[in-house]
Amino acid sequence: MTFINIECAPYVAQYLKKMYHVVDGAVLLPQYTLAWYTIVNCAQRRPPEEKPVVGTLTVAFKDEAVRYKDLRYNNWIGRKRLKYISNLLRLDFDMNLMEFMEREHYKQGVDYDTAARMFHRMYELGDTVTEEALLKKHIRWKKKRREFRLEAEQIDLSL
Repeated sequence: MTFINIECAPYVAQYLKKMYHVVDGAVLLPQYTLAWYTIVNCAQRRPPEEKPVVGTLTVAFKDEAVRYKDLRYNNWIGRKRLKYISNLLRLDFDMNLMEFMEREHYKQGVDYDTAARMFHRMYELGDTVTEEALLKKHIRWKKKRREFRLEAEQIDLSL
């Protein structure tokens, strides 16, 4: 097993720990997912002048899973790439949150407040993020989606 430290939001780290398998305190991401490929491709040897990354999340990789790169030596990720990976993981969290809340609302008839509370408890997010913050995030997403749909309707596709 090879371990790589990643800096991400605490609520995203908690979500990933509940969503995927945890080995020795590290998240074992499913192989061949976008996050898995991105982390493996961004990993490189640590330059001697750089300090090791102490992140909020540790990701584990099986040594035999990565055939084209030896992660025992290439287990460091630079700051810009860490930010990109952090945004990618946060996007995964956001997509799962929106999908869950919409599914619960339209298929189960649950209001958004209760759906946010259910999501918060299901992934045991605790003090990392509040239920109100999840609800506000969903409201902002619905507003952006509505604005995007209105802009798309106003575009004249006839030539």
